[in-house]
Amino acid sequence: MQLSRMNAAPRLIPLMFGAKDVPPVDFWLIDVGASGGLDAYWRLWAKALHAICFDPLVKEIERLTTAEVNPNIRYEAALVICPTYDAIFSPSERENPVVMKDNSPRHRSSSYAATKAMKMDRTRDIYNAGFPVELSDRRINLDDYVEQHGIPFVDFLKIDTDGHDIEVLLGAEKMLTSRRVLGVVLETHFHGPLHYGADTFANADLFLRSHGYSLYDLGPYRQSRRDLPAKFVYPTPAQTISGQLQWADALYFRDFSNPHYEEMFGMKPTAQEIMKLACLFELFGLPDCAAELLILHRGLIDPLYQVDTLLDALVSDERIGKSIFHAYRPYMDAFYANPKAFYPTTCGEPAGILRRTKRLVVKLACSLART
Repeated sequence: MQLSRMNAAPRLIPLMFGAKDVPPVDFWLIDVGASGGLDAYWRLWAKALHAICFDPLVKEIERLTTAEVNPNIRYEAALVICPTYDAIFSPSERENPVVMKDNSPRHRSSSYAATKAMKMDRTRDIYNAGFPVELSDRRINLDDYVEQHGIPFVDFLKIDTDGHDIEVLLGAEKMLTSRRVLGVVLETHFHGPLHYGADTFANADLFLRSHGYSLYDLGPYRQSRRDLPAKFVYPTPAQTISGQLQWADALYFRDFSNPHYEEMFGMKPTAQEIMKLACLFELFGLPDCAAELLILHRGLIDPLYQVDTLLDALVSDERIGKSIFHAYRPYMDAFYANPKAFYPTTCGEPAGILRRTKRLVVKLACSLART
């Protein structure tokens, strides 16, 4: 799971968590749906990283455990659930697409048709490295797990279960607040049963917003219909380059820059939470949100780090027109002196091509008008 705006070389994480003179601070990640291993960008947190990774595929968990070199990362063969899910959304309702007005076109997609034509077992071939599928019979919910294992806090929750992400969220409702989780990324569907317990974006968004999270990014995916297949994006029968929008990776964070956040949700951030959230913003390609956060909470951060130094790092090597900036203040001065400098024709875009395209459009319009 990786959004398109991910920053492959963030500067804040090394500055705030990698320097030798920085007091040790732990970063806790929970990864639900860990088949394939931990995404590489989480390892940028180096010694600060503590991760617990869940997946029901027994052989894949064994493989990942054997390959892991970081003692602070552990893998658990288990299906993450919500123990009351059947009461929320009964099996009889889930199995009745007509009553639930289920509008999912999944079985009409070229992806589904290709999988059948290739006689592919997606779980075995894609998620389980070709091993025969052996699923763990262990069932856990995150609320109980973090309590039983004495996990002091959770900074980020990643969910990618291919169909029951909402159930994982519902089983983590207490954890999201009591462990002060800063951010969540999940795979969410835009179509499905018309029920508040269904695994759809509408339900996940309402649930997360009600617990103090705001949507920051979407990585959308499409699937063409089997009656006119489009090209696949990757060498596997999954998303296609065109077709109806089907699902997305959705990224949520607590908006501690909102001046009314504490009044609305009863949570006042600590200096460490501001540091981690700023790093997460930059990591996920949101340096502007990191800057806003650091400036608003300068009083918390300045005793530990110089906020001006961190702001300079966020704009280092930023190119606007012919100018390259290495510091925050000159960058902001340039914006307010001439906002038009930030138009696409001067922000590294090929201005000549844009001008020629505009002339061609005008010429074509005039030609059509004459006819």
